[in-house]
Amino acid sequence: MAKRTNSTPPNDRARHRTTPAYFHGPDVSGLHRRHLAVIPYTINRESTMERVIDLGVDGIITDDPDLLALVAKRNGLR
Repeated sequence: MAKRTNSTPPNDRARHRTTPAYFHGPDVSGLHRRHLAVIPYTINRESTMERVIDLGVDGIITDDPDLLALVAKRNGLR
């Protein structure tokens, strides 16, 4: 049996940084079709905030609300 690992292969790491939809788990639109809200936590990095906003999440839980407000404003959100 193959051993499972949490490490991302090197060629996927660059794609992970540049492709907003490269996340583990169900896609946001699929969850929305089931009438579920998507609110990821704890998002403290600006780049991750940008990615999850691009995915269409309904909210973000963070330890840095000032950064989130800045990122949200830049993305036309309030």
